[in-house]
Amino acid sequence: MSFVLASLVFNVIPTAVEISMVSAIFCGSLGPEFAYMTLGSVGMYATATLAITQWRTKFRHEMNQADNDAGNKAVDSLINYETVKIEDVHFGYLPEKPILNGLTMEIPAGKKVAVVGGSGSGKSTLVRLLYRLYDADSGHITVNGIDIHDLKLNSLRRAISVVPQVKSLGDGISKYVSG
Repeated sequence: MSFVLASLVFNVIPTAVEISMVSAIFCGSLGPEFAYMTLGSVGMYATATLAITQWRTKFRHEMNQADNDAGNKAVDSLINYETVKIEDVHFGYLPEKPILNGLTMEIPAGKKVAVVGGSGSGKSTLVRLLYRLYDADSGHITVNGIDIHDLKLNSLRRAISVVPQVKSLGDGISKYVSG
């Protein structure tokens, strides 16, 4: 209700007042013919705008529905199958310093994988590529055969879980236990 009231107060009424004032000025200075032409032109424009908007709205609804259907299929594929394939992925934050050089791996549906390695070996970079925070320089990452670039970001990020390394927690526990 407030949207309709706001539209009337801030859009429709001021526009109607302005058109009336312009028509009155035209009528007084140029004659009633110009006032009628102005009102007729505005009326035809409003009619054409409404007709085109109504015609276009059905296509927008169809496009939104198709987009939702595609998103639902992608989410279903993530939830039901979840096979993640990383094929010949190359990536580097700087071109002269590659971090991932031809990484290939497959994570079968329902399996948990631990990626371990030294500092700077690409563990966090792999997660960033999976979450599409960055794009690989070359290679492909797919989920159930669908390239991750064809999936909606929120669906992709909801389907992949990451347990980060919390180094400070481990240090505190080992100090407490040993000391």
